[in-house]
Amino acid sequence: MLWILFFFLTVTCLSFYFQGKGLPVLLFHQINNVSELSPELLEQYFKFIYNSKYKTMTISEMDKYLITNKKLPQNTLLLTFDDGYFDNYHFVFPLMKKYQIKANFFVNTQYIAESFNRKNQTIHHSSIANLNNVQRLFSNQDCQSDQYMTWDEMKEMRNSNLADFHCHTHQHGVIFSEPKLKNVIINQFEVGDYFNYSGKPQHGYPIFKSRGNTAIAGFRMKEEALTSFQNHIIPYLIEDKKSILKQGKQFLSNYPTAWYENVSENDFEKRCKAQIQTNKNLIETHLGQTKAFAWTYGHQGNKSIVWIKKLGIEYFFTCKKGTNSLNPNKNRICRNELREPTLFKLKLTTWVNSNLLWGTVYKILS
Repeated sequence: MLWILFFFLTVTCLSFYFQGKGLPVLLFHQINNVSELSPELLEQYFKFIYNSKYKTMTISEMDKYLITNKKLPQNTLLLTFDDGYFDNYHFVFPLMKKYQIKANFFVNTQYIAESFNRKNQTIHHSSIANLNNVQRLFSNQDCQSDQYMTWDEMKEMRNSNLADFHCHTHQHGVIFSEPKLKNVIINQFEVGDYFNYSGKPQHGYPIFKSRGNTAIAGFRMKEEALTSFQNHIIPYLIEDKKSILKQGKQFLSNYPTAWYENVSENDFEKRCKAQIQTNKNLIETHLGQTKAFAWTYGHQGNKSIVWIKKLGIEYFFTCKKGTNSLNPNKNRICRNELREPTLFKLKLTTWVNSNLLWGTVYKILS
């Protein structure tokens, strides 16, 4: 019994010692009444932060500590919002001002306009908004979207000294990563289908696992193999998914020659640099310097990080759950995004990851 008591006493003492010594970073996207996280729930969370010991910080402020080799203050909290949706300005920014909460926004610049007439503005779910964006992008139409914040709105946020803006690629694209058949396109197209098929997805095209196109070189199907696959699979599309996949996998395994080709490292480097450099240039032209980048879909690139650093990026944010130290690893800053969030989950995630001990355990188990 004594060893059990000793164990619990040790854990308790360590828990108290490490409390406040972790850096929790929370990740959000849309905040509206058609998304998982409503403005009302976010306000409850902001009230919790306002009334607690946690202090929010921008990445620019964090950088000032770290470039002088100082650790961040205990109980520091970073809030991050990805993509740049209009509701971040419409709903989140007023709450930031009300509770004096600081936050960081990683934006996709392809879809941002200088300004919009917001009269009769409708907010769509991100799946609909982004599908409309890429359809216009690949048909060479104007894809600046009223579903995103404008440069004027972001300037207002930046000038409040509550908001920072950082890189998240220009287009937020994907590329096929593993040549293992995952699905087949049946009538309905997804955002990734447009990127993977250069804007021309078709009924009966194969779908493979994808990753953010700044993370890996990826591969593309050869045109002749793609046409043959489509002709083969279309008669089976009336069957169940399991049968469709069986036919598709059998076709690919029996195809007489290599049916796909890897993207060259040279093309990968050019694509990656173009996505980040364009993104960074636009942000810095409109909003000032940025040194931070959030990997799209959280997919980190081991090779591309070297190229991106040469563009002036120093802080790399992932979607890996868990905590960070008060002197965080700049190459891999963990962030925590909640599915089906509740106020209790938000509070618990913040508490766990502000404790360096429990946040590290959470990182290992996630």
